[in-house]
Amino acid sequence: MVRGKGTQLARPESDTECFSDDVQRYESTYNDQSKVDFFRSKIMVSSTMREEDIILTPCPPGEKVCTMRPKGVKEIFHMYGAVLEEFGVKIPFTLFEMDVLRLLNVAPTQIHPNSWAFIRGFEILCEALDMIPSAGVFFHFYGTKGVDKGSWVPISAHPGKQLFPAFASNFKRDWKKSFLRVEASKNSSVSVASVAGEVKFPLGWTANPVAVSGYEYKKMSPYEQDVVGFLDRMLHTDLRKLLNKEGDSEDLELYLLPMLPLSGKERRKYLEALKEKRASGEHIASDPAGVILRKGAKKRENVSSSEPAGGDLDVVPEKVAEVEVTGGAVNDLTLSPAKKKMKAGRKGGGRTLSVEAGAAFEASFWHRDFDYRRYMEENVPFSAVDKDAAFHGKFDELVQDAGTSALRTLLYIQSMERKHEALEKEYQDSVKDVEKFKHKATAFEERVEGLLKDKSALEKTVADMEKEKSSWEEEKKTLEAQNAKLQGDLNKAKGEVEDGKMALVSFFEDGFERAKSQALHFYPDLDLSGLNSLKIVQDGELVDEP
Repeated sequence: MVRGKGTQLARPESDTECFSDDVQRYESTYNDQSKVDFFRSKIMVSSTMREEDIILTPCPPGEKVCTMRPKGVKEIFHMYGAVLEEFGVKIPFTLFEMDVLRLLNVAPTQIHPNSWAFIRGFEILCEALDMIPSAGVFFHFYGTKGVDKGSWVPISAHPGKQLFPAFASNFKRDWKKSFLRVEASKNSSVSVASVAGEVKFPLGWTANPVAVSGYEYKKMSPYEQDVVGFLDRMLHTDLRKLLNKEGDSEDLELYLLPMLPLSGKERRKYLEALKEKRASGEHIASDPAGVILRKGAKKRENVSSSEPAGGDLDVVPEKVAEVEVTGGAVNDLTLSPAKKKMKAGRKGGGRTLSVEAGAAFEASFWHRDFDYRRYMEENVPFSAVDKDAAFHGKFDELVQDAGTSALRTLLYIQSMERKHEALEKEYQDSVKDVEKFKHKATAFEERVEGLLKDKSALEKTVADMEKEKSSWEEEKKTLEAQNAKLQGDLNKAKGEVEDGKMALVSFFEDGFERAKSQALHFYPDLDLSGLNSLKIVQDGELVDEP
C-alpha cells in the first residue's frame, strides 16, 4: 500500500492517554535553568553558527515528553539532550531530518534515540560521498515497525539492505529524563521548525506514526535511483566511526575507500555522472506518495512499483546485469523492462542487490561481484589448456577472491601512501614550526629572566624603603612626644607671664593709691579727684597713654 498524495499529517499533538506508561512515567531532570545552562556550556546546539539563535529552557514539574506544547507558543518542541550530545544533532534540523520526521509523522523525541544514529550516519555518509541525502533513499534502506505501541518509534534496516551494522549506543540509563524545551530566540529571525512559514514536522507526539516498509522506486528521481544503486553495493560502514570522523573529510575518505564499489577511475566517473544528474539546489524533497506502508503490504499486487517492499522475499535472476558508464550518463546494456522488476543475487549470500541498483555499475576490480574468470578469458592470452587448468575445481574461486583482494589491497596501499606523503609534509612543516617556537621560547625565557631580576631588585628596594619608613615613623613618634612636652612647657610659661602681668598691675595700682594718700596727708586741701593711673601729663594736660 502506498501513501496517497492527499493524505494529511496527523495533528502534531495528541492526548497522553494513547501513550505507554513507560513514556508517561518520566519527568525531565532539566527542571531549572542552571542545569540547562550547564548542559549548554558543554556542546554547540545551533546549526546557524550563532548559539544565541536557539533557546533551550527547562521543563516545569509534571511535564512529560509526550505532553502537549504550551499554548501561545508558535514553535516549541522537546529534544533529548542525550541525542544532541551523542550524535551531534543541531537545531534547526537539516531539511533531510525534517523530511524524515514529516514522512514518519513523529515529533523529534518520538524517534528512539538509537534510531537517530542511523539518520545522522546516513547524512554523514552522503556528505562524505558528495551526495544529497533524501528521505526516499533513506527509506529504501530503513523503515519502522511496531509503531502502534504508543512508545518510542524504532528505525531499523530492511532485511538485506542495511548500510550499517548493529549499533550500540553509550546512552546512560536516564536518557528518558534528558528532554528539554527547544525554541527560537525572540531576537532572531531563525525558525526551529518551519521553512518559508510552513511547519515541516509534528512538534508534539502523534498517536499514529507511519509504519514504513520501503519507498517506491518509481517515485524516486533519477538522481535518487542512482544514489540507491551506489549505496546498495557499498560494504557496511561502522556508525561509531562515521560519527567520530564527522568534519574530517580526509579521514572519512580514507576510511570509506575500502568500502566503496568500483575502481578509483570508474568511481570518479560515476560520481561525476551523479553530480550532473543532481537536482538544482542542495535538497531533494521526497514525495509522501512514495512511502510504502507496512500495514498495506498484503495489497502490494495492486501497486505499480519496480522495487519490492523491504520485508518481501527477493527474486534472484539467473544473471547479473551489466552496465557501462560513459561520460555523464549511466547506460543500461542488457536489461529488458521485464527484468528490471527482478533482483540480482550476490554470490556467497549477504544482502541482495536490486537490478536497478546493479544496472548502475559495470563489473569492476573493486567489487566482490567482479567476474575475474571472465576478465582473464577476455583479456589474458592463455591457451585453452592453460585456461582449463587454471579454472579447474575451486581454483577458480580462489583466483577470483585472491585477485579481487589483491587489487583492493593495492588501491588501499596507494591511498595510504598518499596519506603518508601528506602526513610527512605536515610533519616536516610541524618540525619547522617547532624550531621557530623554540627560538621564540628562548627569547621569551631570557625576557622572563630579566624581568625576574628586575623584580628582585624592586623587591629589595621596597624592603629598604620599608625599613627607612619604619625608622621615620619611630623618629616621628619621638618628635611628636617632644613637641607635646614643649607645648606643655609653653602653655605653663604663658600662664606664668599672665600671672606676672596681673601682679605687676596690682602692684602699680597699690603704689598709685599710696601716693595719693600721702599727698592728701601733706596737703589736705588738694583736689586729687582728677588723677588717673592710666593717664599721663602731656603739655600741661592729662591724656591717655599712647
